Amino acid sequence: IPIGTLLFLQDASGTDTRNTVSLAVDYLDGAFDGREGEVLGHPVKVINEVEDCTPEGGRAGARRLVAGSPDLVAVIGTTCSASAFRAAATVLSQRRVLMVSPTNTSPLLSQPAGRERYYFRTAFNDLIQAAVVADFMRQKLRTRTAATIALDDPYSAVLADAFIDAFRSDGGAVASRQVVSASTSIGQAAARVAAARPGAIFMPLFQPSCGAVLRAVRAQPALRDTPVVVSESCMVQSFARGLDDPNVYASAPDTARS
Repeated sequence: IPIGTLLFLQDASGTDTRNTVSLAVDYLDGAFDGREGEVLGHPVKVINEVEDCTPEGGRAGARRLVAGSPDLVAVIGTTCSASAFRAAATVLSQRRVLMVSPTNTSPLLSQPAGRERYYFRTAFNDLIQAAVVADFMRQKLRTRTAATIALDDPYSAVLADAFIDAFRSDGGAVASRQVVSASTSIGQAAARVAAARPGAIFMPLFQPSCGAVLRAVRAQPALRDTPVVVSESCMVQSFARGLDDPNVYASAPDTARS
């Protein structure tokens, strides 16, 4: 039984997922013995592939999996929503290969118009995260104005827009909406946000963008102490290690209550 993984290994969640799959398949025989187990007498073989958090990387990785194993049953992945939406999820569904992601959160992937037939996920929908962050800014940070800085992809930009909708519904106003792309640099985006002087900033990003954008924001004198909220994808060691900024908050699942 061939099963694939398609993961972004530059992110901790990607390496955690690959390790989890390895342990789960090892334990199919009830013991951690370093050997892949069996299902109903059939040996399970795991084929690992990587994606790079882009649609192109997701499509390419999915095609490699299918080409390398014509009898592929299922794929665990992708790590990034951008690699799944109209990318790996489409390639695999066209070949009737089940895809289950533990970390995709973009609303686009589960909307009736966007969901592929063989695509599933176990992660939360970012419409929930957007509403929680909006409520936090209005009720806890007591701000009436906010700005967003996002990347131009199905995870970051869609989460930023969902936050904007939720924040406005809660009575807030959006002072600036910045999307970093090939034509807009991080520095330019930070300068435009500084000119708008928002009460708080939401940055739904992932590494290494989390650190780069935060540094650009803090380089603006008007934003030196402005509260910043980052999304769950920034909650990795490479971003949090050494961070000494009391005005940075992070949105993430509360595992203590699960």
